[in-house]
Amino acid sequence: MRQYRLLLIGVVLALVLGLIPVYFGRTQKWTSPFTTGGGEPNGINLNIGENASSITPDQTISVTIIAKNMLTHSSDLPNIARWGADDMSTGVCEMLYPTGIVVYNDQGTVVNIINNFAGYFCPIIVDPFRTSFHFGPLENITKSVSFRGYWTAGRTIVPGGYYEGVFHPFSPGTYTVVVGDIWGHLAVTHFTVIPR
Repeated sequence: MRQYRLLLIGVVLALVLGLIPVYFGRTQKWTSPFTTGGGEPNGINLNIGENASSITPDQTISVTIIAKNMLTHSSDLPNIARWGADDMSTGVCEMLYPTGIVVYNDQGTVVNIINNFAGYFCPIIVDPFRTSFHFGPLENITKSVSFRGYWTAGRTIVPGGYYEGVFHPFSPGTYTVVVGDIWGHLAVTHFTVIPR
């Protein structure tokens, strides 16, 4: 029971901390340029940005994914789930966004930046069986993901119990971040983890 309370407190804290910049209108200063993916023929342009091009193992990297309707009129695009890359993760509440992310280490192996080993409670904000995504004229759908390492299977012991998943900080090296949308667009960026 205690592990569920800790998990619930962690999820609520993550949601609150994630909404603070939105509430106060803070803008992110990007240190690397956005990389643009394709946008034809449905009018969607996919962009990716990161808050740093190099970090140390104890720092966090933040990636922002922007799917923008380049059309001057509304568009309802079908939910066709045609990801442009394998192993794309949409996160724990996947029905909220039409975008996903995958991170590869310098050997080309996928690193799990999202703890898919733990159970999560996702609020029902949208229909999980939705068949399309609505974009207003020139509207963006933006999603930010912050991470400072990766997860593997196993249990992490904490006072009073445990939680599923074992966290590992990034090792020094170069990592490739690929983002995509359900319509097959991709955008790529890289970051380097340097020794302390």
